[in-house]
Amino acid sequence: MSKASADYPANVLRNLSSPEASVRLKASKHLESELRQTTTKQRKIHFGNKKTTSALLPLLDDPDPRIVHNAVVAIARIASYYFKDNRAYRKMLQLVHSKHPLTQPWAINALIGLRGESSLDEVLPFCRDRSAQAREMTLFHLYRWLMEMRTDRSGSIRPKSQERLRAEAVRCLNDPRPGVRGMAAALLAEVGDSTALAPLRARLKKERDRYTKESINEAIEWLEGR
Repeated sequence: MSKASADYPANVLRNLSSPEASVRLKASKHLESELRQTTTKQRKIHFGNKKTTSALLPLLDDPDPRIVHNAVVAIARIASYYFKDNRAYRKMLQLVHSKHPLTQPWAINALIGLRGESSLDEVLPFCRDRSAQAREMTLFHLYRWLMEMRTDRSGSIRPKSQERLRAEAVRCLNDPRPGVRGMAAALLAEVGDSTALAPLRARLKKERDRYTKESINEAIEWLEGR
């Protein structure tokens, strides 16, 4: 291992606490970009502990919303793939109301990544949010979380939680936004059962959006094949 790689990410983490906002912004953006990359053994060594999240947590209160956003993305990625630092959860509950246009969906992602099934009480209400983006991204992150658990065989959720998710997804099939309807269908492919087929078929009959139709058809085929 080279000296440069041995020092990384320590040099970046030091810059996160710089008194200069421009230095913090650059370091947080670098870390956010790094954490968007594919998971590797080396990244697990770097990010699978409290060292990185401890440096990121103070940035959630930074006066620069760009720095806050970068920190939220970084913590969300760490929670999903490396290490769950529950200290970030309460702050993420506040940041789901951020005015930064891209921070809210990542804060929702972080809530799910940090607590999984235990986050549903806080996360599910966003399926009814006034923001169409919030509704769509909530369904997307729930779908991705369940799909990854199934693919990795890393666990399952309780029948009661499945029922809650199924009921919310069925309701969202009639959302005015096509993307929300499509993600609701995708979520039903993960948590649906035979009872979801009727509302899916009913939605398909009146659906006009081509991509949403594809999602509904895929969900129906998946559930029929179970």
